[in-house]
Amino acid sequence: MKKLIILVTLASLLVAGCTQTTDYYSCTQDSDCVKVSGGCCDCNNGGNATAISKKELDLWTSQITSECENIMCATVISDDPSCFQETRCVNNKCVLQ
Repeated sequence: MKKLIILVTLASLLVAGCTQTTDYYSCTQDSDCVKVSGGCCDCNNGGNATAISKKELDLWTSQITSECENIMCATVISDDPSCFQETRCVNNKCVLQ
């Protein structure tokens, strides 16, 4: 029983150590933020936008590119409100307003 508890504890620590969370939205001032596509399709292709930290731009772009590899977007300008908003840092989070 003691070995089982040790094994479970070690497995939990390994899983916790492998889990990395990225805070895409952390900021201290407006200039820390950048407007990006909110998903596979950007505002020029029927999608929407979001604001993220400039520090995470490369990771965001890489993730979106990977996730959206086989996605086709409509060739239409989106009227989603996010497409017309500006980036701001509000309560240390990048947002569109």
